[in-house]
Amino acid sequence: MLDYGKSCDDCDLHFMNTMQGLPKRWSLNHRVAYWIVGFIDSFLIIVRLFWRMLVTKPDVVHYTSSAASALYKDSAAVWVVKKIFKKKYVIHWHFGRIPCLFEERGKKYNLFRKVCKNADVSIVIDAKSYYTLKNENICSVYIPNPIPVILQHEAVKISPQSQLENRNVGDVLFVGHVRKCKGVIELVKACLECEEVKRLTIVGPFIEENIESELKNIAVKREDGKWLQMVGEKTSEEVWNYYRQCGLFCLPSYSEGFPYVILEAMAFACPIVATKVGAIPEMLSDCCCDLVDAHEVEPLKTAISKVLRNPGFAAEMGEKAHAKVLGNYSIENVFSQYLEVWS
Repeated sequence: MLDYGKSCDDCDLHFMNTMQGLPKRWSLNHRVAYWIVGFIDSFLIIVRLFWRMLVTKPDVVHYTSSAASALYKDSAAVWVVKKIFKKKYVIHWHFGRIPCLFEERGKKYNLFRKVCKNADVSIVIDAKSYYTLKNENICSVYIPNPIPVILQHEAVKISPQSQLENRNVGDVLFVGHVRKCKGVIELVKACLECEEVKRLTIVGPFIEENIESELKNIAVKREDGKWLQMVGEKTSEEVWNYYRQCGLFCLPSYSEGFPYVILEAMAFACPIVATKVGAIPEMLSDCCCDLVDAHEVEPLKTAISKVLRNPGFAAEMGEKAHAKVLGNYSIENVFSQYLEVWS
């Protein structure tokens, strides 16, 4: 976004990285230490924001948040921008559980609603969140995340038809943090029972303790587990090669915001099976994929089998996904929507 903004004459972007804070290892996995480090970290970010407001004197602040515990910091940030500097404030929620937050009406609901009401506009990344805020009379806009420029250039070079010839039918791919909430347990169980699956490749770091051994214990029931390959974290270029070669990409997460790996899979014209969570239904609408409910093994197995048994259907899904990512999620398209909000 910053790289593309340099070529735009309609605005001048200044960036402050709110992810730069105290090392998380300082909390030493202790709850009290975690909250102390989080408080100090948030305080320093607000101080930096105050200083940057003085130096850059922006017309609009576009502030991104993952909600959850960050809401306290968000509340302070909107107060600094609106009350002290009297500037316009856009809050961009990279958070897929907004509808759940409003249904549960738990401790964070009131704080989340207060931050939204104090902001001039909320940007959300999925349609369900947009309608949830709209029903609460909160000014909001639904704007999807863009495909990165480097990936967009790669996608433009791809011919879905020629890409089809390089695919290994029967190879299923998962990319992401390897943890239970990503649905990896259900994925291995589904592939274990699906005769069309020749190999399942899991790419990404192991976040939870014992998750690797748990997956191996499931996989060993067939071919001594050799059909399951867990390759760990890879570079972007290496991951792209996995997308090029897989017969199917699968993301069976329990919850998501706007998953970047789905954009990657679309860019490489992959047939996709995913769960109906976060922005995924909008990203993959118009027959771009097969969607299933989270936490379920049998529907996941059925969807994977259906795609792998029907090469023509799989190829059509990949072509539609490829066309959609270049049309709807290009950097030009999304940046123009941001400009409209800022204006």
